[in-house]
Amino acid sequence: MKIEIRRAKPGDEKKTAAMINEGIKRKTWIYTNQDKIISEREVRKWRKKYKKNSNFILFIALDKNTGDVVGTGSFNLNKRKRVRHITSLGWGIRPGYEKKGIASKLIKKVLSEAKKRGIKKTEAEIVEKNIPSLKLAKKLGFKIEGKKEKAFMTDDGKLNDVYVVGKVLK
Repeated sequence: MKIEIRRAKPGDEKKTAAMINEGIKRKTWIYTNQDKIISEREVRKWRKKYKKNSNFILFIALDKNTGDVVGTGSFNLNKRKRVRHITSLGWGIRPGYEKKGIASKLIKKVLSEAKKRGIKKTEAEIVEKNIPSLKLAKKLGFKIEGKKEKAFMTDDGKLNDVYVVGKVLK
């Protein structure tokens, strides 16, 4: 399997949505904020976000054999002066591509880009039961900075605690 990690560009939005929709349909993305299938209309809106001058920075992992997007990693540039040095990260891996090192490579690329853009600290929120994401964050040097009780509701109505993890970029 040959994986390419690169900045998303206009034209990648349909394949990115397909990856997310697969995770939702297969119920492997139950601990993410994405809780509904992404419509064609929504996909068309994403094209603007994928332009180079956007504040939304998205990297994709692309399976060169199939052409499918198999992972994403992202952050937003913060325009507010006093917190412009901090950003929140998000990531996801297509079902069937987990535990292959793709997420590690993807997040390292995202962290490198954040540092280039002057970001000094990154954060993420991870549902307590999302053990793979928590292990990955710790492996990449994130530290647990706090816990938000009952901060995430799964589709079945169950409330889950959320860890806030952070990493200072040096």
